Amino acid sequence: MEKPRILCISALPPPYHGVSIANEILLKSKLLHENFNIKIVQLRKPKLQPGGKFSVSTLSSDFGTTFNILRELTFFKPHLTYVGIAQTKLGLWRDGTWIRLATWRGSKVLSHMHGGHFRYLFEYELDRLSKRFVEKTLERLQGIIVLDHSLAYLFHGLVDKSRIFVLPNGIPDPYNIHHLAEVNRQRAQQKKLRVTYLSNLIPGKGFDTFLEAAALLRDEDFIFNLAGAPANPVIANQVREFVGNHELEGQVRILGKVVGKEKYELLLCSDVFVFPTYYHPEGQPFVIIEALAAGLPVIATTRGCIPAMVRDEHNGFIVSEKNPEEIADRLRLLKDNVKLRLSMGDASRQIYLENYTKGKFVDGFYNILKKII
Repeated sequence: MEKPRILCISALPPPYHGVSIANEILLKSKLLHENFNIKIVQLRKPKLQPGGKFSVSTLSSDFGTTFNILRELTFFKPHLTYVGIAQTKLGLWRDGTWIRLATWRGSKVLSHMHGGHFRYLFEYELDRLSKRFVEKTLERLQGIIVLDHSLAYLFHGLVDKSRIFVLPNGIPDPYNIHHLAEVNRQRAQQKKLRVTYLSNLIPGKGFDTFLEAAALLRDEDFIFNLAGAPANPVIANQVREFVGNHELEGQVRILGKVVGKEKYELLLCSDVFVFPTYYHPEGQPFVIIEALAAGLPVIATTRGCIPAMVRDEHNGFIVSEKNPEEIADRLRLLKDNVKLRLSMGDASRQIYLENYTKGKFVDGFYNILKKII
């Protein structure tokens, strides 16, 4: 029996960011390849910075991608086309065009919203023509995936509730349970609290707030790990200048890009994870899932569906955006209360096992595909 054909229009690493990591986990899974005939049209490799601005190189790349999509729609003849939806005006026109091409060629379409900014964009930033285009495009979908039940509202009134699917992200478990038990024994004995931030250094991701909190705790018993690739040389210089101006060289470790085994080792050698994002398109950050898997208390904001991952005073703390004072206060509390710190870490690990494993992620995606095809 012929396998159903699925055309996936997707970004894959590198660079490493939430959407490309999610796509790689799903599209390279054994379960999907055993049950479907999958072909991928890979999107251009964007720079590590917010998109949505016009450029000749982007336009040229999108034209090339559109040609590849048309070719696969014509010759591969997919039963289903899987494509994400952007959270910028230009991105919506691009993705909407691809969705319309797919339905014109007789393919069903499943879309995936990886963030939490769409509704604000639709209501307040789109002109009337763009709104109409988006409304008519969404009517063509067989389904759309959101990251959490709290984000289903993004498409209320635009997509029938029966066609809105909830699928949290998930990652492979990189840790051995016995190893984690030994790590927790070591964490309980730490005299200096090891605080880690891990994300690409993009405006809005909260690395500036993290550094400001570190400055408030200068000369106290903390070590701060700042890990992530700067979006550009200007940000790299700003980080170095801040650390130098506040005399934090002995407390803040600027680690740069950290991936793979090195990343997981960094999280194991941490006591608290801090991610004070105020990034508008934020959805369900993979870095928080990785921190949960490592059994770390997490301090974060309410962007996207973070409150479903970080439950205030249960496995961490929710803080206000751009508020380093709150972060400093919570870090002092966790440093002084080892029992609280370890219990929050255990709760984080349990939340990961119950909600954000690779198995649950891939199985959920497979079940959605089966319903639609």
